[in-house]
Amino acid sequence: TIAGLWWKRANRAGGVAALVVGAAAYVSTQTGVIDTGLPPIVVGLGASAVAMLVGGFAGSREKREMLEQIEALHAPD
Repeated sequence: TIAGLWWKRANRAGGVAALVVGAAAYVSTQTGVIDTGLPPIVVGLGASAVAMLVGGFAGSREKREMLEQIEALHAPD
């Protein structure tokens, strides 16, 4: 969510990848399929962040109009 709101390279591909990969990593760790020795939330958040980065750089950029609307929301009044 934070990357989607503040990172200009965030896009649909990155968002979907982050959601799917993060959830899969969390569930895999929680159920014991993957044993990292770390809490499942840490594994899920890390995997989600990496997926957002990969999707953000591999996917297409958002349209200029969308970026301008988001910038308007961040600008102080």
